[in-house]
Amino acid sequence: MDLIFPHHEAEIAQMEAASGKKPMVRYWMHTGFLNVNGEKMSKSLGNFTTIRDMLKVHDAQAFRLFVLLSHYSNPIDFSPDALKQAQRSLERLRHSARIIDESIEVDDDENQDLEMAEYSDPAVAAAKAQFLEHMDNDFNTPYALRTLFDLIRDINRRINDERISQKGLKEAREFLDRAGEVLGLTIFSPAGAAQGKPEADAAEKLADLLIFTRQKLREKKDWQLADEIRSRMNALGISVEDA
Repeated sequence: MDLIFPHHEAEIAQMEAASGKKPMVRYWMHTGFLNVNGEKMSKSLGNFTTIRDMLKVHDAQAFRLFVLLSHYSNPIDFSPDALKQAQRSLERLRHSARIIDESIEVDDDENQDLEMAEYSDPAVAAAKAQFLEHMDNDFNTPYALRTLFDLIRDINRRINDERISQKGLKEAREFLDRAGEVLGLTIFSPAGAAQGKPEADAAEKLADLLIFTRQKLREKKDWQLADEIRSRMNALGISVEDA
């Protein structure tokens, strides 16, 4: 926000003159400050953390969710506790996604590819409309995310009460998957709804092998490589916690 004038005006003048293209861009989106303990994170204050160092101990997807939980123009307070809370929120979202996948009956003869157009399930249709409305309202990601969390609570409740059809489950999965793509979040595992299929079993065995390998590295005190494996597993949606 402190670069709105005259810094960006100078950049525009230079780049348009150098490139011959005008306008250089049609939209400028100014972000709020990234704060640490109430102060702006900056090199001059020495209170900064690089993305590379942060990803050694935190999940990249959790960090992305942490950022999306605030409007881009508002200041963000960075802290390990805030990242842990974002990690828990991401795990809750993925846990609900697994429940949806497990509740979908696989039918190879049925075309399961749905378009993010019109949904027959009222809750999914309402969530889609609200999600698009919030994203169209100056990229209001906090409210867009709240729409997703409200939907999964509703879907979980209806699954428990057996009040949702297979079509409704598939529509919910399709919408959540598409919304995740828009936000850059991986909500569903790569195995998708293919519960019990060979590729899903292989993925589970591979995860077990990685966990075993990481434990051996920890026993050898190779903390750096062990942390790298954990970070990459987290990025794939596999949460690893050391008790």
